[in-house]
Amino acid sequence: MGHTKNRCWAKEGGQEGQYPKWFKGKKDQCTSNFMKTVMETPIIWTYGSKGKPDVWFADSAATVHVSPSPNDFMNYRKYNKCQEIKAFRNNTVKGLGKGDIIADVEYQGSVTRICLTKVMHVPGADGKILSLQVLDEKGFQSHIEGGKVHITRQGRTYTEATLGGELYEVKMKIIPSSEETVLAAIKRDASATNLSTWHRRLGHLGDTILQKLVGSNIVKGMVITDNNLSGICEDFILGKMDEKPFGVRRERDPLLFGTLHADLIGPMNPEARWSQARYTLIINDDCSGFGFAFNLKHKDETTKTIIDLDWAIETKFQKKVHTLRTDNGGEFINGPLQNHCRERGIALITSVAYNPELNRRAERRNRTHIEGARTMLKASELGKDLWGEAILTHVYLRNRCPSSILPGGITPYEKVFGHAPSIEHLRVFGAKCFVKVPDEQRTKLDDKAREC
Repeated sequence: MGHTKNRCWAKEGGQEGQYPKWFKGKKDQCTSNFMKTVMETPIIWTYGSKGKPDVWFADSAATVHVSPSPNDFMNYRKYNKCQEIKAFRNNTVKGLGKGDIIADVEYQGSVTRICLTKVMHVPGADGKILSLQVLDEKGFQSHIEGGKVHITRQGRTYTEATLGGELYEVKMKIIPSSEETVLAAIKRDASATNLSTWHRRLGHLGDTILQKLVGSNIVKGMVITDNNLSGICEDFILGKMDEKPFGVRRERDPLLFGTLHADLIGPMNPEARWSQARYTLIINDDCSGFGFAFNLKHKDETTKTIIDLDWAIETKFQKKVHTLRTDNGGEFINGPLQNHCRERGIALITSVAYNPELNRRAERRNRTHIEGARTMLKASELGKDLWGEAILTHVYLRNRCPSSILPGGITPYEKVFGHAPSIEHLRVFGAKCFVKVPDEQRTKLDDKAREC
């Protein structure tokens, strides 16, 4: 499916021996040459399909989806440096960026809206390319039968490529990426999506906990269009690989907000983009697992933050803290905090110096949030200076995910507030969004929204 015989460079091919300069010296095991089947540089064919905006060529040799049209993309990001692409007819072309493309495919009268992710923008390509290799990695199968390529998944056929002349062509109607279309899609049904997208929306939540949410009443607003989880999330593995746990768990405090675990993360490098923070203070309730997170510029802000939280818990929830567990750092062992604990009747329990495992629950929770933030930043391809926002987001998400320490696998949010949380407003971290420009700040012909 990658190319036709009259374009083949191999022996008895129509272009036998007519290798481009960059290919010479490489060999192919099927001929007198040897060629590596896996290359670091992406490979595409380039075809002539200009004037056919809805036609894509199904290609088993291409290692990326490709579109030459910048108007096709959503969530488009330019590369810092153009990528050189090996193209078998034009020798080399340049990839300028990548993004997602929304399209409608049809099979036997049934229309399905799909999203091709990480499509490469290659202006030098003469046509649009649907990589069957990428589809295979996403769990799709491609079957050739009767002059057609059927693209299926779990027994369902999504579309088919028909032989158009020399190559197999797939018709996919591109959904324009205008702001009106994006906003209309959000209003129409933005919360309904497949389980893989919910995995990303929930900060790359583990499969076991994610499956507990399917069909349950633990959260509200989780509308799933496809329950299948296939393949491996590499961002999850790279961000969350861990070791076996240390020690034995202690019994948990039965009183809500009775025992708090506090620990400070940092100093972080680089500092947070907007808040200029260098530290994050994580405080967790022992009973419910509910977490609080605060980005701090300096360590000496820790004491005031803990004292303010103590008063806020009593005011909002009518609960009193009786134990505060921390490590032996100076941000916790100081006069003002010790005096506050003494006056409030709070037991300040610290771990032995250089033994973080003794403050195990706080350390483990910190690792969970750091791994989650790292994974979300990697998946979104945002800068590391957004670590503060990523950690705050991950703490927010974990409060709304099932917890193994709670009966019935309910969420920390439900334990604290008494009802299941709604998550229909969640979007994937780093997704493009728009905010309305106030009428007072624009003229009649100015845009009514801006990207942020």
